[in-house]
Amino acid sequence: MPKRRLSTIRARLKERPDLEEWTGIFQRVISSPFLRGENDKGWRAGFDWVLNPSNLAKIIEGAYDDRSNLGKPKTGMAALKASMEKSLKGDEYGKQNLLSGHSPALEDLQY
Repeated sequence: MPKRRLSTIRARLKERPDLEEWTGIFQRVISSPFLRGENDKGWRAGFDWVLNPSNLAKIIEGAYDDRSNLGKPKTGMAALKASMEKSLKGDEYGKQNLLSGHSPALEDLQY
């Protein structure tokens, strides 16, 4: 690995040491049609591009999020995350699950 890339990685990890946050960042990248290359030029976001501080800030702010799916039901991991967040907020469904020790029903997820 080039020293410059390694230095950049270390700098970003020092600024943002939470590895779970990085999972979310890269999930946003792979969930963005534009960053995956579905654009008029076929350009795709590379690893070094993502690590650029100004590009990283835009990713975190949601500038490249897929806006075409805003009104559609969540599926897969997004549905699981939404269901877990709902449970942890303490609504009636969540209270039942937290008290009983059960996780959200798999029937709620869409595949």
